[in-house]
Amino acid sequence: MAAAVAIAASAFDRPGRVFLTREYPSASVTAPPIHLDFDSSPSHHLAAFTGSDEKELSVRFPLTISGIATGTAIHAEAVRVAITAPNGLHWSSSWQGAGQYFLPNDVFSTINVNVNRAFLAKAKDLPVQVRITWALSRLRAGVTRQAINGEEEFALPDGGICSQQGDDYTSSFACRFPMRQPRLANFTAMWSHQRCSQGQSQDATLVPASGWVGSLGDAPADFGITPVWTSSLYFPGQGFTIPSLSERTYLCPGTPINFTEYTLVDRFQLDFSFPAMQLPHQPTNSFLNFNQD
Repeated sequence: MAAAVAIAASAFDRPGRVFLTREYPSASVTAPPIHLDFDSSPSHHLAAFTGSDEKELSVRFPLTISGIATGTAIHAEAVRVAITAPNGLHWSSSWQGAGQYFLPNDVFSTINVNVNRAFLAKAKDLPVQVRITWALSRLRAGVTRQAINGEEEFALPDGGICSQQGDDYTSSFACRFPMRQPRLANFTAMWSHQRCSQGQSQDATLVPASGWVGSLGDAPADFGITPVWTSSLYFPGQGFTIPSLSERTYLCPGTPINFTEYTLVDRFQLDFSFPAMQLPHQPTNSFLNFNQD
């Protein structure tokens, strides 16, 4: 996942600046359809991690989310950051890939931004001002259709075929689609804390989980060299991604998976500033204590 983030970030260098300026106008919305702010609760703290570039540190900012209307979603395509210290020290990034989705029921999230290590070392004892600019897309929910997870392969509503890889605690399903990428959709399913081989009792604890697949492209087909597009259904935070065996979840055959298609409403930029803070200048030893309950 870290490699994917790094690759996405590298795609928004000089050509990306031109694209984002044109496709995401900075003054296109008078009332932003989402409110993002810094989450200052003690359990959702700043953290830093080593990235693919030794000259940078990936700083994770905790966020609060509100204001998303029912029947819509927000796609964060890219971000850039400007950091200013009270002594005039300043650093700003180029556009970096984000690839995050926000839904009306989301309350907390995070955003990772690659920051120059040399700058962080100089500003480590200073209360800096952080300003983040987002390139966002507003999406509208459409029809919801259903697929049923099968023992082996199972069909998706748009003609794709998926199969479960490995055991029933996998968090990802390999899929293939004829002629084109699937249209953008949010998929949801209920995961169980009971192994599928043991059968599911009436009092089994079920956990809702969701992910995103596809793109906003509207091309009917691609008759190129490869007639089959491959993708995956990935459920973050489920299956083998849960380290504790007692808490591990399973998606059993016969479980419905709901797919809601989304279409583009508009694109825009959104700026907001965090309160003055001291940024981490060394990698954090442990992961964030990030409880979304």
